[in-house]
Amino acid sequence: MKTEPLFSLQDLRYAYPQGQGGVRVDSWEIRPGDFTSLAGANGSGKTTLLKLLAGQLVPDQGRILYRGRPLAGLPRQERARHLSVVPQWASLNFNYKARDLVLLGRTPYLKGFKRPSGQDYRIAQESMARMNCAEFADSPLYRLSGGEVQKCLLAMAMAQQAEVLLLDEPGTYLDLRFHQELFALLRRINQEGKTIILVSHDLGLAANYCRDLVLLKEGKILAQGPLRTVLTPENLQRAYGLQAEVFTRGEKIYLAY
Repeated sequence: MKTEPLFSLQDLRYAYPQGQGGVRVDSWEIRPGDFTSLAGANGSGKTTLLKLLAGQLVPDQGRILYRGRPLAGLPRQERARHLSVVPQWASLNFNYKARDLVLLGRTPYLKGFKRPSGQDYRIAQESMARMNCAEFADSPLYRLSGGEVQKCLLAMAMAQQAEVLLLDEPGTYLDLRFHQELFALLRRINQEGKTIILVSHDLGLAANYCRDLVLLKEGKILAQGPLRTVLTPENLQRAYGLQAEVFTRGEKIYLAY
């Protein structure tokens, strides 16, 4: 039996002031357990679409339903229990320790000025261990590298225990090894039941870990569906304007530019 949509977008329109881009989505559904990469050239609308799904932007037209309810109508704290967001970049120059940042992921479950419980600390510690950043839990954020801060942001998202992860370039500032380890971890998390929508310019990694691909061009969905059917030389030419070859070896997908 086909599951009901987690997100449903219909006749969605959003435009930035002074004609600085936007998105136009006629129809798109995201189902529980999807692992989808948003891809496209710079300025194609990937981050804008992710922010709309996160409720950080409100569409000018149309609406976004989350489990059949208007996303815009969900109270912020309730929304944070369902959707966990990691932005493309966050400037974190304040005097927080890494553990304090990760504990912010528990905020949706705290009432009023209640302090985190022992369970909250345990969940934060487990999330840091999973994201390979527990070793600098007591380090001030300003002493960490960009990649280390990114790991802490991802750990914070994990500590939130939301059913949906919305990630904007989660591999930013990560070295090549951890970037690949991150995608492998995200696939395991997805197999455990989380729905993941991410923006990634690394089509090579996305091709071998994500299941679905949405290609955007000038704010519109150019192609969407199972990754192996969408990732074609023709679609890459249309989306990026480049000549590329797509070939497989066993279960692996490779791109050649």
